[in-house]
Amino acid sequence: MQSDLHSVDAHPDIWLGRRVMLVENSPTDHPLFEEILRPLGCDIIDVPSAELASDLLKTDDYDLVIVDSDTAAIERIAAVLTTRRLETESDHWTPVIALSNKDFADLPQHFLSSGLDDYLLRPVRREALLTVMRRWLPTSQNTSKPVATHLPATFPTTTDNAHPDTKRGFHSYQSATSFDDNPAVLLASGDSAHQQAGRLMLEKNGLEVTWAEDGLQALALVRHAQPDLVILSANLPRLDGFEVLRQLRGLLETRYTPIIMILEDNDMDAAQRAFELQATDFVTSPVGWQNLVQRIRYNLRAAQVFRDLKRSEQRLANAETVANLGYWDWDMTNDIFYMSEHATQVLGHPSSALTNLADYLKILHPGDMDRFYKELEVKILDGDNWMLEYRVITAQGDVRTIRGDGATHPNDSSWCMGTLLDITAQRRNEETIRRMAFYDDLTGLHNRVSFRDELTRSIKLHERLQVKLAVVYIDLDGFKAVNDSRGHHVGDLLLKAFGDRVVSQLRDSDVVGYDMDPSTVARLGGDEFTVLLTGLGRGVDAGVPVQRIIDSLTEPFVLKVSDDECHEIRIGCSIGVAVAPDDGNSATELLTRADNAMYAAKQAGKNTYRFFSASDTS
Repeated sequence: MQSDLHSVDAHPDIWLGRRVMLVENSPTDHPLFEEILRPLGCDIIDVPSAELASDLLKTDDYDLVIVDSDTAAIERIAAVLTTRRLETESDHWTPVIALSNKDFADLPQHFLSSGLDDYLLRPVRREALLTVMRRWLPTSQNTSKPVATHLPATFPTTTDNAHPDTKRGFHSYQSATSFDDNPAVLLASGDSAHQQAGRLMLEKNGLEVTWAEDGLQALALVRHAQPDLVILSANLPRLDGFEVLRQLRGLLETRYTPIIMILEDNDMDAAQRAFELQATDFVTSPVGWQNLVQRIRYNLRAAQVFRDLKRSEQRLANAETVANLGYWDWDMTNDIFYMSEHATQVLGHPSSALTNLADYLKILHPGDMDRFYKELEVKILDGDNWMLEYRVITAQGDVRTIRGDGATHPNDSSWCMGTLLDITAQRRNEETIRRMAFYDDLTGLHNRVSFRDELTRSIKLHERLQVKLAVVYIDLDGFKAVNDSRGHHVGDLLLKAFGDRVVSQLRDSDVVGYDMDPSTVARLGGDEFTVLLTGLGRGVDAGVPVQRIIDSLTEPFVLKVSDDECHEIRIGCSIGVAVAPDDGNSATELLTRADNAMYAAKQAGKNTYRFFSASDTS
């Protein structure tokens, strides 16, 4: 260490023009930095807050930032530096150094999460400060520190114009399939022999080599340089290679980067630990660098194949997510299900809950169980292609509509595969559109269009069956007076309550098409309603349910508008009835004649009903 210090003292101004920013440092720190760095040619900029430092870094260049170890301040400054590099497409990298009262070597996560590059401990010592300066800043003269002569070639600073040999800039990440692509390698070792012999052999074989002298520096360099491959010595200063490996495998960007460990010869425990931490390969010391070159070549090619596979898997996963589609396989011989990740999301159950057919049948909606069994027996087990729409119940109890399709493997009749598509939203939207087109918004009953369609279908059916049906036309008596005196909001509540009461008076025996909820009751508009009575042996049989409707109106309607407003209303209705085929064989004829009969009921004194007669049209 003494020789390094003497080297610095022997060459004043070795960092001539380097700009060092001090952020949020105590008053006692500044004089020490001035005393050490000014004679070496550094310009020192003292900044009292992280906010001001962030503003300055957005528009101006600095070579080094030393900031108090407040994590929020470090993160803010690192974020500004990263954003500026991205926005300006610059290769410039400003190292961020923390000034701390505790040993950051015990907290390596700071180097991964906050954008930190290195640290200094208080009280700051001259030797430690100069070591950090040599580690991260190029000098205007060669020094005996190996890393100082190499780092500028990969990480330039703001004074590149004064150093023509520092123009190469960052190595941008690339998927290297051969050494013709100049893959980048980070060599992390505290052994100077590794640095000299290793760099020489690796660079001779077309590799771009960056050297880190300790574990913490390796973490910082990996974050900035994004190398294609990392070579880690197990015995690194400040943070050993195993911890560096563990940290790198925890990062998304280095999770699959090839990492080769340098271990002591015959240390099988270290080899086991390296593989447990997901090292890609290892070599033993002393390193045979020529052989290592071939292993690097193999690992880079294997990594490229792996990246291509992961990229393909990601594309498939993205396509599944966009389409809301999942894939499945079924080994019918062993009754084992294999689900893609998105297939389990479509079904709303984890893959561990869907391992075989019995598990899958448990999540089916009871109403679709029979159809699913039939499709399974008729098509799937017979080897036919199939497509089926059915409902499942998620682990949270929600009901989803699934469209599943599948096919038996052409070369293996015991293997079936297919897709699952969540069409819940599609069916919900279709139902919304259908209700808007065929249902009344206020009462939820069928509207005029829907009723006419149902009536037309029923007329044709009853002609074939040679039975009668009846159209019941209802008009409320005195509804206008209620609307005018109580208000439209009360009138709307009355219309809805009246529709509900009519539906409640109909029995299954009164209607054949009672599968449309409620299939035979409609609001035509205003205070006019219609009912379709089907499967009648005689036309007069329609009078029974019609009279029930009239009798039900003896009970008043209690309409609650709010906690403070409630209305009790009594109202009657006039009803006309037309029977097919006696009174007509088309929807238009029957509706018109039922309407005529309704007016006859009003003329008879209201709150009663009349069947159509020819005299009603005169």
